[in-house]
Order: sequence, then structure tokens, then C-alpha cells
Amino acid sequence: MIMIGLIVGPLIGSVLYAFLGFTYTFFIFGSFLVLLSVVIKMNFNGDTEVGMYTDYDDSYRGDN
Repeated sequence: MIMIGLIVGPLIGSVLYAFLGFTYTFFIFGSFLVLLSVVIKMNFNGDTEVGMYTDYDDSYRGDN
């Protein structure tokens, strides 16, 4: 999947840049990142409760 992304990503980016220019390509990429962050937040909703200096259980199941 990484190799596909490394091949397809620059192709899509260069086509967008050729047809739309820098400004619209920037806005399309930024909109995609905002949409992606919303999807990630919806999937990992409970992960933001743990702070940097909080003492918490580090196990996967949380039963130790």
C-alpha cells in the first residue's frame, strides 16, 4: 500500500497542479486533510483522554 501511495500520490498531485494550479491544489489537499482528521477522530474517539503526564494502564486490554 505504501508503494501504491508513493506511485499514485505524485501522479494525482501533478495532474491537479497542471489543471488547477497551486492555489486550488493546496485547498483540495487541505480539505482532504480536514476530512481525514474528522474520520480519524470518529474512529479513535476515546484516545484523547490520556494526557502526557498521566499515570495510565499501558496494556492493550487494560486488565493488568
